[in-house]
Amino acid sequence: TVTVTTCIISGNTATWYGRGGGVYMYGGILHAQGCSITGNTARYGGGMAIAGSSTVTVTTCTISGNNAEGGGGMSIEGGSTVTVTTCTISGNTAGTGNGRGGGIYMFGGTLYAQDCAITGNTARDGAAIYASAFDIDSDNYVAISNTTFMNNTLVNGGFRTIFNTAKIFWECQLGYFQQQTGHFGDSEATADFDTCSLNPCPAGFLCTLPNLTQITAEQLCPPGHYCDQEATTRAAPCPAGTSFPGKGSNVPNLCSPCIPGQYQPAEGSTQCSVCDAGTYSAGHSQACTPCPLGGYCSSAGMGSVALAFKPCPAGRFNAITGSSTEADCILCAVGMFSTKSGADSNETCRACRPGSIAPYTGSPECGLCDPGFYQDNMGAIKCKPCEPGSYCPRGASAPLPGKQG
Repeated sequence: TVTVTTCIISGNTATWYGRGGGVYMYGGILHAQGCSITGNTARYGGGMAIAGSSTVTVTTCTISGNNAEGGGGMSIEGGSTVTVTTCTISGNTAGTGNGRGGGIYMFGGTLYAQDCAITGNTARDGAAIYASAFDIDSDNYVAISNTTFMNNTLVNGGFRTIFNTAKIFWECQLGYFQQQTGHFGDSEATADFDTCSLNPCPAGFLCTLPNLTQITAEQLCPPGHYCDQEATTRAAPCPAGTSFPGKGSNVPNLCSPCIPGQYQPAEGSTQCSVCDAGTYSAGHSQACTPCPLGGYCSSAGMGSVALAFKPCPAGRFNAITGSSTEADCILCAVGMFSTKSGADSNETCRACRPGSIAPYTGSPECGLCDPGFYQDNMGAIKCKPCEPGSYCPRGASAPLPGKQG
């Protein structure tokens, strides 16, 4: 295993049929990071030649200005696997005659290229990448992710910026998809392109799976959310107090406010809930408002207090909110009365005056003592018989001397 970091490999030559002007790895493991591999020359792999089932990782390196007949920047052969990440492969040349693979030449290997720029390379065929194989399904495997191909030049009547008889797979980051898979046709292979950034998932779609090759109904923005930006990887929830039951929303105003009598406390909801009895809401509500003091709200789904509220009858009161039945209205005690409808405190229950009584709970008024009876106390529940030698008119608070004439 060989590891090289922060190095400069420049101006070297592999003569005759040599491979790897700058670096040659055969049957081994190589890790190169932060290196500059420039101005090297060989027949294959001007900058780097990888062969003999080697395993190589190249990270944050610059491979530029190298020259070879095959693979100006790099050649990959003999079942080797090369992973190139965050690298620049630019300004390399594959010969002046029948050169192949200005940037990279492949003949039986595996290439993973991620977050790279393969630009300004020159060759007759495969100005950026030349991947040739006898067996189309197995000899080469090329997977490219978020890599830009720009200004690669074909010379001497050559064709295809990327020449491949192998398969090429595009692996996009979340939020993007790539329709160019498998073989390139002549027209699309000669154009500059970025493998993924030209195809962001459109607004109204949520792309959370890697390596998408097409957009289907499965990627529609989910119910209760909206996706108003391209390349969305996280849907925005509808705010509390709103809902949206459908899929594919691309604007926030499709989140509909809850109608009066309904509410929704949570974000990202598909429907609003009906307010229970004992509550009401005016609409666009995150919560229902409790029925006020002094009465009850017996029906569910009420949109205003005027529609929902029923006052406690006279002789009763309710000192709590959120009541849903008349049974929550408390009866004034015996000896007490209240003439007020919708009373919200027991202070509205007053004691009967002398000469009157309230023998039952929940009295809206006191009854006067009948003739021949009196009551000299407050808050009484029963009248007293008039004393001998006196008389008591209706509602008497004390016996009067003598007999009634």
